[in-house]
Amino acid sequence: MTQELSTTLVATLDICAASGLVLHDDVLHVVADDSALLHRYSLQGKPLPPLPLFAGDPPPPADYAARKKRKPDLEALALLPGGSLLALGSGSKEKRQRGCRLDLQDGTATVIDLRPLYEALGREIPALNIEGAVLHGDTLVLAQRGNSRTALQALVVLDATTALHDLAQGRLTARGLRRIQPVAPGQLAGIPLGLTDLALHPDGRLWFTAAAEDTDNPVDDGACAGSVIGCFSADGQVAWSAPLPPGLKVEGLQFQRRTAAGDHWWLVADADSAETRAPLLSVVLPGSGE
Repeated sequence: MTQELSTTLVATLDICAASGLVLHDDVLHVVADDSALLHRYSLQGKPLPPLPLFAGDPPPPADYAARKKRKPDLEALALLPGGSLLALGSGSKEKRQRGCRLDLQDGTATVIDLRPLYEALGREIPALNIEGAVLHGDTLVLAQRGNSRTALQALVVLDATTALHDLAQGRLTARGLRRIQPVAPGQLAGIPLGLTDLALHPDGRLWFTAAAEDTDNPVDDGACAGSVIGCFSADGQVAWSAPLPPGLKVEGLQFQRRTAAGDHWWLVADADSAETRAPLLSVVLPGSGE
């Protein structure tokens, strides 16, 4: 792990629990784990009209604690072929086993039943907690975040063709499961790092963020010492990582652009507080982290 990176605050968003980030057509799309909306922002962080993901759901309670109990826990957001987005619940509770496929052209939202996949994964993974998703070549890769000191950190690798066929049927199953690959993102300040998002670099490499949150289960929040950004090698092992400023619980990662200074990435963080709004950050990695 290299020395600590510096981040730039681009904007403070109008949500608290930012948990997934995708850039498409110069719009930043964000899911928040306590919201049933797809939140949208300009590249300067200016709010754009959000889009509903689960039509018919009652509005979330105003009380923060009550909202956390009922939240859909949308933790992962991925761009699919054709310009649609896939938002995934974490699976950490039964009511968090649904997702949504949103067509960005016409705003059509299709609820996705994740139980067939998550129930199968739950037989292999203790304390299931899906926190990231990205299309990577011919695969759909999910990030399993182990929040305790013993739970599994892993990449869940699905065949993309099979997954897209399943999604067209309103579900996601284990039919296309290729492998569950354990990974070891390491520790920060003596606390194990747990995967929080995945993103693709234009050169095809798979990147990740991971947070050091001191908690022993996938549901309850804990004190966060900080986060790292890193990339995986072709065989799925951590090839490089670097810490971000202390205290940031980074949960969303998206490639931005390449300049002479290096590769620019977008980040969003979750403060686990109803009083603290999520920051939209930028970080520059000279030499692409190589």
